[in-house]
Amino acid sequence: MGFYSVDWVYFIFPIFCIIFLFSKNRLIYIILSIYLVIFIGLSKIGADYNGYLMHFNMHRSRIALKYIHGEIFFKLLMRFFAENNFSYDVFRMIYLSLAMILLCIFLYKLSKNYILTLYIIYNGYIIYLCSAYRQMFSMILFFISLYYLKNRKFKRACILNCIGVGFHISSILALLLVFMSNKIKKININRKKIVYLLFICLGLRFCMSYSLSLFTKIFFLMGRSEQFESYTSMSELLPFGLITRLIPFTVVILFFKGQSKFENKLFFMYIISILLYVLFPYDLMMGRLTNNGRILECLLFPIIIFEQKQKFNKIYIIIFVIIYFILAFINQMLKQRGFYPYLNYIFI
Repeated sequence: MGFYSVDWVYFIFPIFCIIFLFSKNRLIYIILSIYLVIFIGLSKIGADYNGYLMHFNMHRSRIALKYIHGEIFFKLLMRFFAENNFSYDVFRMIYLSLAMILLCIFLYKLSKNYILTLYIIYNGYIIYLCSAYRQMFSMILFFISLYYLKNRKFKRACILNCIGVGFHISSILALLLVFMSNKIKKININRKKIVYLLFICLGLRFCMSYSLSLFTKIFFLMGRSEQFESYTSMSELLPFGLITRLIPFTVVILFFKGQSKFENKLFFMYIISILLYVLFPYDLMMGRLTNNGRILECLLFPIIIFEQKQKFNKIYIIIFVIIYFILAFINQMLKQRGFYPYLNYIFI
């Protein structure tokens, strides 16, 4: 799909976010939030739309849960709607709309610039918001858990991420990040150590990628390479996803200062998730696993901009965020199927 095939309606929300980027008018917040809930919650788009429709029909046919893909809580939720004669579209509308409402409420509570956070979430993660039903909800539970972590309610934060595991397995990392950040009494921001760790992870990534390829050749000579092919086919030394993560990662480690324990915890969780992605050369698997930490960019960049005392630094970072995430958005639209043309239940 070419760039000019991207439906213009997708650009309305980011344009208004840019216009009102530093507005503190709560009415603007409410309008943008309602727009996002309607645009995502009532949409009929996404690469996984038909896949989950198939799952829903399997639930309606009362096929055993073990034969349906997905985690247990999500399957039980879908089974409830299917067995109570709700249509798939009604299930989708209720599920996504409630998810977007929860997302907006807790991002508002957590962010230093709510509109900028919405801009990053929308542009950087739209495919999760309206297509990846399971991981999207696990991400929302992660944000809610961060709110409780901020208010020193560690047990509630852990329970929420345990529930998240029932929606998507990636919540295991979210749970681990919350646990680690709470147990470490003092988080020191040492940029040199982070850079050293980055290069160590890159070196280990190279060794693992090369070793896996070597072992595949050995087992090929032995006539037993089939077991390894599924792994090697998904492993890449320097995938595009790695580059797109290291660009904002570099900006974060350069400019983040951290004025509170909670902000330092966010920084710690983000750094760990990116380093884990760098370490293992399995782009697809690690991308899904670590996105619950990567998505913290939506909270970290507002913090970084808020912290800047030098006017030019603040302007440069704002320009970077606007350009980088709109490019990330366009890249998703060009690579993903099921988003063009934009469809909404209101207009059908």
